[in-house]
Amino acid sequence: MNFLPVLYHIARADFLERVRRPSFFIVLIISLYGGYFFAPSADAGYVTVAIGNYRGIYNSAWIGAVFSLMCSTFLSLIGFYLVKNSIARDRETNVALLLASTRLTGFQYLLGKTFSNFAVLSAIVGALLVTAVVTQLIRAEDTSIDLWQIASPSLIMALPMLLVISTIAVFFEITPLLRGALGNVAYFFLWNAILIISLVPTEGRGKLVTGLNDLPGITRLFESMAKELEPTMGVLSENVSLGIQIITDGATNATYVWSGMDWHPSLILERLVWIALALGIVSLATLVFRRSESLSISPPKAKGTEPPASEVVVVEPLNTHARLTRLDVTPKMSFLPLLRTEIWLATRGLNRWWYFGMAALILVTLVTPLTVARQYILPLAWIWPIAIWSAMGTREPKHRVEQIIFSAPHSLRYQLPAMWGTGIIIAAIAGAGMGARFLLAGEMNSLFAWSVGILFIPTFALAAGVWTGRALLFEAVYVALWYIGPMNQVPFIDFMGATPEVTPAITLSFAIATAALAVLAVAGRRRQMMT
Repeated sequence: MNFLPVLYHIARADFLERVRRPSFFIVLIISLYGGYFFAPSADAGYVTVAIGNYRGIYNSAWIGAVFSLMCSTFLSLIGFYLVKNSIARDRETNVALLLASTRLTGFQYLLGKTFSNFAVLSAIVGALLVTAVVTQLIRAEDTSIDLWQIASPSLIMALPMLLVISTIAVFFEITPLLRGALGNVAYFFLWNAILIISLVPTEGRGKLVTGLNDLPGITRLFESMAKELEPTMGVLSENVSLGIQIITDGATNATYVWSGMDWHPSLILERLVWIALALGIVSLATLVFRRSESLSISPPKAKGTEPPASEVVVVEPLNTHARLTRLDVTPKMSFLPLLRTEIWLATRGLNRWWYFGMAALILVTLVTPLTVARQYILPLAWIWPIAIWSAMGTREPKHRVEQIIFSAPHSLRYQLPAMWGTGIIIAAIAGAGMGARFLLAGEMNSLFAWSVGILFIPTFALAAGVWTGRALLFEAVYVALWYIGPMNQVPFIDFMGATPEVTPAITLSFAIATAALAVLAVAGRRRQMMT
């Protein structure tokens, strides 16, 4: 088989199928809004990229760098969950059976999936670059457009990282231990480690070492940004900030003009090293890839295992049409047994270490100082059951029992609320220690936010699962909200009371969002039952 044409058609077919899915457009819209949010106006009250108390004038160079950093951080997180489903989809749709019967090699298959992942993320980057031009014109601090200055940071810095993320997604999918929710959580910590390593001070290190610990390109961009301020700013690592930084009353938000990156050959070579690493990850994945296992192909039966002819049952086709009579008696339903069954389905398969971890988080919440418990332990407690929440609304299509579940009496009235109630119970148990602490401390605003969080998380999971039939949308968006809001102590994205500054107005907005998501979940289930 010709290598390049086969590779092209695998990537193209997979790309076209994925960009037509609702999850792609949802992530695209979130990314476009995030890009605009990443370049706040002068009176927004916060900054996202700053050198001490300075930020660059919104010219093409600064806008291009800000959007590149947004792609290397936020998109590299949420994009992983968007693309980590291509091999799983082949298994679920039985396309894997067809592929396994061809002469397609494992390296061709995995490389095609990698390029498909990369193409999906690159399409979002392309849309973000258009948003960058619009954002510069809206901010109107410098309306002179330089397309190369806008595009070059994303093309040279962000795209190599997104290629590496694309290969990691493929590697996780073919590794049994990492292809599920455990891998989704593990990636978050891997992503966080990549960002932390990128920001490690590099004073006194060689350029090659600096390039090899800076996959997102953060340090290189910050070094160039701080170059003109170096005489007054001091050490780079102590003065840069990336993320949402609230401007307090005593702080300033001064601006300066940054002329952009100097793309010298050694810097380009550093980025090429990451592209080579991505191809190396695909080669490594090929060594552990077994199509019969990863694509769920059953091994051939051994000789002599066929049943004897005397035991083979031959079913004759019916020559008459069967007539079905209407069932006039509706069986009585009870909610509590159904709730117990949903709880059993949600928790079956969890090992004892999962329960041990949950108990440990509750205990630590009760004994640690309130500030520590609020800022760190509560967010960890409400990321621990993500596998349970992400399965809500997805089990029926995953196990192909929609026709059975949706045709059962009172499916919408009983089964959907039982599933929703299961998620609420899990959230309440996981955050019980923090709720008790808020109540004893008399922090009613935080207790109100905590109570709404118990409803918001499972409702969001249920709505996302019902409408997409997959866990990835909830896992991607929820992890992003969890990290940007509670983990970074941003009050207006705090849906669990992890920040002392959370107000009833913020919590009320999440309560309204919860109600809207509940309506969407019911509407989505009705749509499923009608199709």
